This record gives sequence, structure tokens and C-alpha cells, in this order.
Amino acid sequence: MIWLAAAVLLVSLLVGASFWSISQAGQAAQKRQAIHLVLDKADDLLSAITDAETGQRGYLLTEDASFLDLYEKVRGNIKGQLAELRQATTFAAATARLDIMEPMVDAKLLGLARNIELMRQNDRPAAIALVASGEGKYLMESIRAEMKRFVLLQEEFTKQNEAEFLASMRSLFSLILLASLAVLLSACYFIYMIYWRGQQKIAELVYAETSRLLDIQRQLNLALEEKNAALKIATLAAEKADRAKSEFLTTMSHEIRTPMNGVIGMIDVLQQSSLNGAQMEMTNIIHDSAFALLAVINDILDFSKIEANKLDVEAIPMSVSDVVESACDNLAQMALAKHVVLTLFVDPLVPTTLLGDPGRLRQILINLTNNAIKFSAGQAQTGRISVRVLLKEHTTERAMLTFQVSDNGIGMDAATRAKLFCAFTQADTSTTRNFGGTGLGLAISAQLAELMGGDIDVQSKPGIGSVFSLNLSFALAPEPTPTSVPPNPVAGLACLVMAETDGLADDMAAYLRAEQALVTRASDLASAQSWMQDQPGGVCIVVESTQSDTLMASLRAAARSQPEKAWHFLCIQFGQRRKPRMDQTGLVVVDVNLLNRKAFLGAVAIAAGRARLPTPDNLPAEASVAAAPMTREQARRQGSLILVAEDNEYNQKVILQQLMLLGRAADIANNGQEALARWQSGAYALLITDLHMPLMDGYELTTAIRAAELGRPRIPIIAFTANALKGEADRCKAVGMDDYLSKPVQLAELKAMLKKWQPVVFSLPFSTPAALLDQQTLAVDVRVLATLVGDDATIIREFLNDFHISARQISQELSAACRAGDAPAVAALAHQLKSAARSVGALALGELCASLEMAGKAGDQPALTRLTPPFDEEWTRVSDFLRKNLC
Repeated sequence: MIWLAAAVLLVSLLVGASFWSISQAGQAAQKRQAIHLVLDKADDLLSAITDAETGQRGYLLTEDASFLDLYEKVRGNIKGQLAELRQATTFAAATARLDIMEPMVDAKLLGLARNIELMRQNDRPAAIALVASGEGKYLMESIRAEMKRFVLLQEEFTKQNEAEFLASMRSLFSLILLASLAVLLSACYFIYMIYWRGQQKIAELVYAETSRLLDIQRQLNLALEEKNAALKIATLAAEKADRAKSEFLTTMSHEIRTPMNGVIGMIDVLQQSSLNGAQMEMTNIIHDSAFALLAVINDILDFSKIEANKLDVEAIPMSVSDVVESACDNLAQMALAKHVVLTLFVDPLVPTTLLGDPGRLRQILINLTNNAIKFSAGQAQTGRISVRVLLKEHTTERAMLTFQVSDNGIGMDAATRAKLFCAFTQADTSTTRNFGGTGLGLAISAQLAELMGGDIDVQSKPGIGSVFSLNLSFALAPEPTPTSVPPNPVAGLACLVMAETDGLADDMAAYLRAEQALVTRASDLASAQSWMQDQPGGVCIVVESTQSDTLMASLRAAARSQPEKAWHFLCIQFGQRRKPRMDQTGLVVVDVNLLNRKAFLGAVAIAAGRARLPTPDNLPAEASVAAAPMTREQARRQGSLILVAEDNEYNQKVILQQLMLLGRAADIANNGQEALARWQSGAYALLITDLHMPLMDGYELTTAIRAAELGRPRIPIIAFTANALKGEADRCKAVGMDDYLSKPVQLAELKAMLKKWQPVVFSLPFSTPAALLDQQTLAVDVRVLATLVGDDATIIREFLNDFHISARQISQELSAACRAGDAPAVAALAHQLKSAARSVGALALGELCASLEMAGKAGDQPALTRLTPPFDEEWTRVSDFLRKNLC
């Protein structure tokens, strides 16, 4: 009975232990199922993030909005999935991994949303640049790494549970077996069967779940491999697109600028032919339109080069003053045509030579000044543009400069300033229609400033005007050793600078102080007269005052009361003539527009009697246009025959016409092979070659000539190409070319190039009657007309005669309309005479006509009354000059 009771007890214990072990196995299975659920949710979360990235990249690469459907479908569930995964996770180590992963997921979603928003704002370059930065890729790789660690933790947790379960089961069964063997041997088989079946079940569960985990791991690895392959394909596509963009730039630079060479080149040729007034005006319009189109083309190509990282900046010795003056000179005619006053000032403390990129600096200044002229012209008040260069910091190695371009134009509000430097953006939809432009100029300027290590900022208010400031730092270049020190004509000279307001007067005073002059500023007549009482003599300078005549008369009256003192006078007034002139009373006058430091100091020295008034330059003895073009045989005998290698038929015609207009003779070769064969004849003194030609291009042609001319005279070779990309000129010189011309080439550029490499004095030089060059009164500056129609004396005489006949009638009608107070008639007649007067060189008459036109349009009767006598006097001077020289 005891044995049976013990057996029953042991059997009961065994049954209880069995049920307990089954319960533990069930709990272990539930834990495994929970872990499987966690792994499934982890897989879903990673797939959702990957799908969101795939949709965003598809939209970025193809701009197809349908890719956003996948992105929108999964984006909203990602945070929820992450929360569910956190809730399902049952141990702290895995939760810690989720804590690390969550900010990465937030950052990744934020980056995807930012890229998509940039694309929706049509800023695809910025979106691509954001992807190219690698931030998104780095976040995705970090998320995958954290997810992999999370999965490994789950697997380790599963194995740990299984090990603990097996260990507990083994201990329990060992105790039961020992007790059963000691008391009831008959139960061994039964216990063994229970044990065997339990182990089999556990093994099956472990095997099944382990297989499931391995399957999940394989699926995750496969998905990662597929995503990496897709990313690699996308990267290769982006690299291919970048190469295609670079090739596109090269092709477009050549293909667009080649026909522009024909347009601009033939316009130059046409302007040198015999045209009547209407034809010349139409030709000038075509010329301006062609250059406006060329400016747009250059802007687009520059912007594309910046976007493709193909644009570099140089660091070569340059003169900041020369760059600023060149930029302003480039826009002088535009400012004159739009009745805008353009002034410039370069701080005398700016180092003479700095290391920088003069071409890119000039491009930025032209863009800023061009905008200022456009937006300050045509307003109620006279447009005024000020270009200033100020020294902000100066060390032994670097100089920090600020280039300011200020205007009194239409200004802009804060919203407009915010988008000012965005590509293809104008202030509003009416701006392009009213003022023109692509909206690229400021965007390019800002990016160029950034490439040069600087920045551009703007201050502006609607109706007040704008101030653009370009801040750049330059390294100092070694100062050249001067061979001789030029004399300082104003050192020690007592100077009074008088003006109603500050600004230009302060600039002039700064110039004088830098040259050791003794400078005093005065803002009223009483202060000026007091200064004159205390000084033994000097120069009185009146700067663009509305009361210049009255002030000057009062100052000169005060000077006459002190005959023992040497007084001199200089008036700086509105106008476009930058050369000083002196009237019969000894008053020196110079105009304020584009008055630079050298011209101003020269005018002061002339007024003080320390320098001579420059006489008008004669027309050059070596003419730009031969009276009769040189024949090929004459050029060959003289050793000046030119060989042109060019495959484009239109460009052949343009260059031949330009060379003929310059009195040169040339032969054409249609490709490099033909040019090489012609060169071997030894008949040519100069080779102008295109770079891209069939059979043999310009590079191969140059290499072949340089290799074959050993022991023979070296022929100058000039590259002539429409490819304006960075580095092209350096490549040309590297293969042996001597110089570089970029299409479209203007007549003046071609003339300068020929003069540099093949100076020729023609056998039939241009000859102008000496009387025609007698311009001491400056009534008509014949050189102005010569630059438009060429130096042919017969053509110049015809133009002047036609102008004299038509202008006589117009001037009589204009004078009568002024006296009758007929403002509309005055405006119309003054406009008609203005352009003709300026074209023939009657610059003072043209300025008076411009003033009369503005007064007529405004209905300003007092101004008409005031301007009529000076107009009549100036017309008499012009008419007398023409009668004297055309008789």
C-alpha cells in the first residue's frame, strides 16, 4: 500500500510536473510569438521608411508626382508603427535601441519632406544638392544598422529564453527521475515516454521558430540588397546626368555663340559702311538688341556652369581701380541713354595691386550697376547711381573691400529682398515686362561672390532706392618696383571744396588729401569767402551745385577784390564729358559722370596752372580703315597675308568682311588639313583658326605646325572659337597658340588683336583735312562720328553735311517752340535733334537737347526759358564749325 501510495504520489507529482512543464513550454511559445510579432513590426517599419525614401527619390529623379503616392501612403503610418514596435518590445536593451533609432527616423522623415518641398517650389538643384550631401544616405544606413542591432537583440533574447527553459526542465525531470527510480522502477518507462515526448515537442518548437527567424533574416538581407542596388542605379544615373550637363554646356557654348558671331560681326561691318541717319539708328538698335541677347546667353551659360561646378575663379594681380572704371565705362552709354547720372569713387587707401579675378569682379559690378540703372531710370527725379569702393580692413597680408552700388530708384520691400538672389526670379510679374532681364544676374553675382569668398547684401525701401554691398577679401600682391616716381601736381596746393551737400564733395576732398593737398570743406558762400581771406591763393572747387553759376560768380568777384592773390577755379557739373575744358575767363570745367581720380586730379592741376590743358587727339595716322583694301598679292609681297581656318560658311564671310574692312587680305581654309597644306607654302604671316573643325581640329593643326616649323620662322596662331568655357584659353596656349579670340568677336577686338600680332601701316593711309581736326572749341568732336562710320574722310563729310542741313531746320523750329512755350513740340523736336547731335559729336548740343526734352515732357516753362539762350548759343557754335570745315 505504501509502495502504491508512493507510486500514486510520485505519479501525481510526475503528472503535475508534466503539466507544469507543458505550461512553461506554452509560456515560452507565447514569448517566441511575441518576439516574432516584434520582428514583423520591425520589418514593416524598415520597409515603410525604405518605401518613403524610394517614392521621394523617384519624384526627385523623374519629377513624376505619381511617385509621391507611395511616399504619402506610408509616411503617416511610420510614427505609429514605431510606437507599436516600442509597445511590443518587452525588454530594456531593445527599447534603448528604439530610443536611439527614433530621432534618426524623425530626421530622415524631415529630410524627405524638405526635399519634396524644395521640388514643389521648383528648386530641383537645391533638392539634388541636399541628396548629394549624403545626409539622407547616412541616416538610412544608421537606421538600418540600429534595426539590425535590434533584431540581433531579439534573437539573443529568444535564445536566452530557450536556454533558461531547457535548463529548468532538465533540472525538474532529473529530480523526478531520481525519485521515481528510488521508489517506483515500474514508472520508469512511463516517465521516460513523457520525457521523450516533451523533449521532441520542445525540439520541434525550437527548430520551427529558429527556421522562421532565419527566414526573416534572409528576407531582410535580400530587401537591403535590392535597395542598395536601386540606390547604386540612381547614383549612376545622377553621374550620367552630370556628364550630360557638362557636354551640353560645351555644345551650347559653341552652337549658340557661333551664329551670334555672324550677327554681331556683320553688324560691326555694317556700322562702318555708308548709312544714312535712319539706317544708322536701325543698325544701332540691332546692335544693342544683339548684345542684349548675348548677355542673356552668357548669363544662362554662366548659371549652368556654376550649377555643374564647372566655373572657377582666378587669383591674379589686378588693379581694383581699373576694374571698377572698366565696369562703369561699359555702362556709360546705357546711363547716358537713360538720363542717369553715374558716379564712382575708389578709396585712395585701397592697395594698388591685389590678387583676385578681375573678370568675375567686373561681371558682378556690371550686373549690380546695370540693375541700378534700369530701376532708377524713367522716374520723376533724375536717376543717380553711385559706385563706391571702400577699404574696411587692411593687414600685412589681406585687404577687405566693400563695393557699394547705390541708386535712388524704385526700391523694394522685404518680401522682394527675400527672393532677390533666386534664379529666374523678378520682383513681380510686371518687372520683366517693364525692365527686361532673365532674373539670373543677381543670382549669378551672389554665387560668384560666394566662390570668391565673399557675399552680397542689400538695403532698400520702396520709393527710396537700394544699396547693394559686395564684401570681398583679397590677398595683397607684391607691389611692382616703379621705374620712376611721377610728379605730384597738387601736393601742397590749397584747395577749397564747396558743395551744398556731402557725398561727392567728400570724395573729391579724399582724393586731394591722399595727394597731400591742403583741403578745406565749405557748405556756404560765407565760409568760402572767409577761407579766401585767410589764404594766399589756391583753387576753389564747386561740386555739382544747383547754384553753381551764382556761387562761382561770387567767388570770382571775391578773388578780383584780392588781385595780389593767385586764385583759380574749377567747376564740377552734370554731364558726360570727362575731359576738362577751359573757357575764355580761365574757368576749368569737368563733368561729374564717371569722373575718376586721375581725371579729377588732372583737372585740379590744370586749374592751378600746374598742368596743361590737353589738346584734342588727332585721328590716328595708322587708319582703322584703308582707303582701298589691300589685294592678296600686295599682302603677300608685304608679308601680311592672313590664313583663316574656319569650317562654318557664315563665319567665313564675317571674318573676311571684317578683315577687308580693316584693310587686311586673307585666304580661307575649310578645315585643319587644308590649312596645314596652305601654311606649308610659306605665304602667310598669321593664322587665325577655329578649334572645332572636321578632319583636323585647331588643336591638331597647331600641334602639327609647331612640330613642322622647327628651324623656320614661328607664325603667330590665334584661336577663334565660340566655346567660352573655363580653361579653353589655357588649353589653346598649352598646345602652342599665341592668343585667343572668343566668338562673337567685335571689330574693335579683332583690330586690337591684329595690331598686337601683326602691326601693319597701310600704303594708303586715311587722311583728314587739318581744318576738320581743329576742335579747340569742341563744338563737334569728329572722333565720335569716326567711331561709328569709319575714318573715311568723304563719308565723314557727307554725314556732317546731311546733319547740318537737317539740324538747321529743326533748331529753328525748336527755338521758336521754346519761345512760344509749346512744351510738347519742344519735347518732340529736342528728342529728334538729340540723337543726331550726339552721333556726329556735337555732345554739348546733345546735352542741351536732352535737358530741353525733359523740360518739355514735364511742361516746365521756367526751365524752357532758362535753357533757350544756351541752346541758341551752342547751335551757333556748331553751325559755325560745320560751315567753316565743310566749305
